[in-house]
Amino acid sequence: HLRSLLLVKLFRIDRFVPAAEKFVTAAFGKGLLDAKDDLKEVVAQVLPVTPIALCSSPGFDASYKVDILVERQQAQCSSIAMGSTEGLASADKAISNAAATGSWVLVKNVHLAPSWLQSLEKRLNALKPHADFRLFLSMESSLKIPVNLLRASRVLMYEQPAGVRANMKDSLSSLSGRRTDQPVEKARLYLLLSFLHAVVQERLRYAPTLGWKGFWEFNDSDYECAAFIIDTWIDAVAQGRSNIAPLKIPWDLIRTLITETYGGKIDDESDFEQLRRLVNNFLIPEAYDDDHVLVQGHQGGDPNASDEDGVLTVPGGTGMKGFMEWVNQLPEREPPAYLGLPANAEKLLLVGQGKNMIANLAKITDILEEGEQLMAETETAP
Repeated sequence: HLRSLLLVKLFRIDRFVPAAEKFVTAAFGKGLLDAKDDLKEVVAQVLPVTPIALCSSPGFDASYKVDILVERQQAQCSSIAMGSTEGLASADKAISNAAATGSWVLVKNVHLAPSWLQSLEKRLNALKPHADFRLFLSMESSLKIPVNLLRASRVLMYEQPAGVRANMKDSLSSLSGRRTDQPVEKARLYLLLSFLHAVVQERLRYAPTLGWKGFWEFNDSDYECAAFIIDTWIDAVAQGRSNIAPLKIPWDLIRTLITETYGGKIDDESDFEQLRRLVNNFLIPEAYDDDHVLVQGHQGGDPNASDEDGVLTVPGGTGMKGFMEWVNQLPEREPPAYLGLPANAEKLLLVGQGKNMIANLAKITDILEEGEQLMAETETAP
């Protein structure tokens, strides 16, 4: 595998990232890349004096995961956003009150207040908090975050799931707290929404030259809102019945509300129209027909075309289990046609990603060599 990786680096830089993923899978096992976190379990495991740090890449805010957990657990949680002097005072007051009462505190964007973080660890150790107290810190990965605080915290790293398949698995698994059994048509609508959500987010990888013109901050809170819209209007139409006719679903209403949910973050007219087209293409009553073609591909939508052409057909059935099996069979790296992009879009993207990965590997190698040199000098010193 290592020799293959070196050959790919020399001759096909656009295939370096997929080859590196295969190398990592062969070396560490398939489960490494499919690892999942359960925030509920983390909350149960940590001590009250141990902050839970939610780190994410710039532009991606993971604090919504705490909001979802608070809603499901019916927990009492104070939320403070950093970025102002008032935020510092509010955070200190909220932490003191929550430590005494046993509630939770979520402090957002703490990377904007590195000086406040310097003293947080000592303040927590002096609190002697209630056993149910929990402190969540959301932050972008930054060199300004104190190392001692990270060592004292339970750190969870978040980034967008790479690829339509991984994104859909993450979205559908988050529906575990929702009823998907009645009416049975609701599960398929969730599947269509999950595919739409994955496409909307995956197109960001190609921005601003392809995909979207702007780096719009779509995240799972948009998906949660859209799922709530589906729940509300499907249940209103079903009125307790186990089945409804697909044509009875208020498609125009659902499409408009979901478009506005995601589109509220877009301030470019052409991008908003592109979003509207995606919603109108995916959320349609024909999706309940047998062998409905969800993605036409680059060959005019021939159902007999190969997977490489990007043709995608919606699975049959009504159960979420069957839909998850269909998602698991999707290609790990989807054809650009899934995203409504030209066939050569992925190659252009992978060339840049390959070069960035090699550059990052070089940086890590230099850091490791410097560390080994310092260790050697320390051992040989009198």
